[in-house]
Amino acid sequence: MRRNDDTPSRPCPITYTAPVAVVTAGPWAGPLLRTAGIDLPLVPSFEQVTYCRLAGEPHPFPTIIDWSGVSTRGLPSDGDGSTNAPYALPNPEEPGSIKMALDRSGPDADPDTRSFEPDPERLARLAAWASRRFLPLVEAQPPETCLYTNTPDGEFVLDRLGPIVVGSPCSGHGFKFAPLIGKILADMATGTPIALRLEAFQAGRAWRERHIVDRAFDA
Repeated sequence: MRRNDDTPSRPCPITYTAPVAVVTAGPWAGPLLRTAGIDLPLVPSFEQVTYCRLAGEPHPFPTIIDWSGVSTRGLPSDGDGSTNAPYALPNPEEPGSIKMALDRSGPDADPDTRSFEPDPERLARLAAWASRRFLPLVEAQPPETCLYTNTPDGEFVLDRLGPIVVGSPCSGHGFKFAPLIGKILADMATGTPIALRLEAFQAGRAWRERHIVDRAFDA
C-alpha cells in the first residue's frame, strides 16, 4: 500500500487506484498500515470459545460477564489470579447453546502462523469456572479458536489519516457495533460530517493501559 492522493491497493497481482482506501484488515491491519507509514500499536492475540448447553430441558439464558473476582490491579479475574473475565451468552447460531470464553486470555499471535488448536489449559480453567456458576453442562459443539486485534486501551481505532480510513473495531468487542462502525467509516471515506464524538478512537490518541474500574460482587 502506498499513501498518497491516489491510494493504490494490491490484493493479488491486480492494482486498483482510488482516492480513498478503507482498511479493515483485522489482525493483518498493523503490518498492512505500516506499509503506508501508519504505525499503530495493534497486537493480535490467540483466543478461543467453548460451546455448551445446560443438561436436560433448554433454559432461558442471559448474557453474563463475571466480575466477581477483581485483582489488585483493578482488572477482572477468573478467581485464579489472572486478569481474564469469563463470559457466557446465548449462541445466536444455535438456539439453546451457550458460548463461553475467558476474555483476552490468549498469547500474542501471528495471524499467518498461529495454531488452530484450542489450548487445553484455558479450556480447563473455563470449565472450572462454569462448574461453579451453572447447572451441569454438556458440550454442544467442539471449541473454536479466533483472533482478537488488541489496542493498549482496549478501544477501537476509527480515524481518517489522509486518504486512508482506518477501521479496527478490535479488542474483542467490535462485532456488536458493526452497523454503526460501518456507517462511521463510510462517512469518513466520503467526507460526510459525523455527529458523534470520536476523539477516544483517534489513531493519534495518548495510548493508556486498559483499566477496569474496581468492582466486586458476591460469587
